Amino acid sequence: MKSSLLVLVAVMVFACPALAQNPNYHLELYADATQSSCGLDAAQAGVVSVHAFLKGDAPTTGFLFALYLPSCFAGATWLDDHTAQPWATIGSTQIPMGLSVGTGACVSLPLYVGHFDFMAPGGTASCCAFDVSHPTGWTYFSSPALATDCDFKEWEVSARGLTVNPSGTCACGSGTFLATEPSTWGHVKSLYR
Repeated sequence: MKSSLLVLVAVMVFACPALAQNPNYHLELYADATQSSCGLDAAQAGVVSVHAFLKGDAPTTGFLFALYLPSCFAGATWLDDHTAQPWATIGSTQIPMGLSVGTGACVSLPLYVGHFDFMAPGGTASCCAFDVSHPTGWTYFSSPALATDCDFKEWEVSARGLTVNPSGTCACGSGTFLATEPSTWGHVKSLYR
């Protein structure tokens, strides 16, 4: 009986990590909160908002990303980051460490992350991609963003940006979805030892 119980425990310990499913997290940018526009109107000077949504196959407890201005959006200025809930946040979308958001609980997806405001100069010269940016201060992952699942396992997040559209004629569709890999907090700590 004891040996059967020992075998059962060993099987469960070794099988559980194999059962972990890739949550396929991805962060998508839109020009509106209804996810209907992928073109950011940059023809006129004024405040424009970029709206972010986190999607995937599993709930999350937090995420990290940046939104650095593309070079074609010359003269634009970041104004503020507005998360959709009163989550714990550290940083901003404009600094090397990015914006780190802790939700305080395991929350279901899709999730409206919030809107991020920029002052557009008007008259942007050409169509270009405004993508989710990899926070340059982090070197242990290479994807545009990072998210944690409800077991606090870290996953790289793929992203889809939007198009800076000065004329209303630019085609949408920047960004691609990339495979993600799990990581652990222990791995992160080992980078700083």
